[in-house]
Amino acid sequence: MNTDLQITHIRGGSNVDHHAIEAYQWIIVGTGQVGNGYREDVVRMIRTSNGLITAFVQVGDFRADCETRTIGQTSFLETFPDSTNRDNLLSLPQF
Repeated sequence: MNTDLQITHIRGGSNVDHHAIEAYQWIIVGTGQVGNGYREDVVRMIRTSNGLITAFVQVGDFRADCETRTIGQTSFLETFPDSTNRDNLLSLPQF
């Protein structure tokens, strides 16, 4: 069974640094369950799920899927670019 995490809030980060995000908060699509976790734990959870866990950001009608990336020793989520910044991880409110 697939699990879709709608990322709703972030902790940390800056205008251009996805890898500076410390933690993510999400809603599990279908159950409405709210959760949160540190960046490293969320990336590990997604990577080890064999594609069963996916993450995305949705603001209104705009949706951007997330991918896991690594720069140096830091792994993080990053949204695929689209026609708006509204659904960018770095545009989400802090928790």
